Amino acid sequence: MGLAVLCSTLVFAVLHGGKVTHASQYGYYLLAGLILAGAYVLTGELALSVGFHVFYNVTQSAVFGLGHSQQTPELLAVDIVGPTVWVGEEGLVFVGFAALGGIALLGYVRWHHGRLALADSVTRWTPR
Repeated sequence: MGLAVLCSTLVFAVLHGGKVTHASQYGYYLLAGLILAGAYVLTGELALSVGFHVFYNVTQSAVFGLGHSQQTPELLAVDIVGPTVWVGEEGLVFVGFAALGGIALLGYVRWHHGRLALADSVTRWTPR
């Protein structure tokens, strides 16, 4: 299971890292991939990971206008200024938002499923 989560996380980071100019910027995408893969293995439901990804992207771009790679109209025009390491699209502010989202997702899984454990449907093969 750990190898599958690791591979999924790496693929997510590589596919989303088209704008990365330094290896340290992959941290944001690695964390996001880990959060999404973790949500799947805890619930066995891909819809939760996909839904969270869509919610996160819409919140960042269409609501707050923080998705630098997308050009979408935004509800609130938030302009964060400072060094790229802090406020760039892969900066530490975004890493913090992703981490908070991951914690909220863990809370949701715990509340909805009553526990934080690997989903049986993910750890066991059932032939069709």
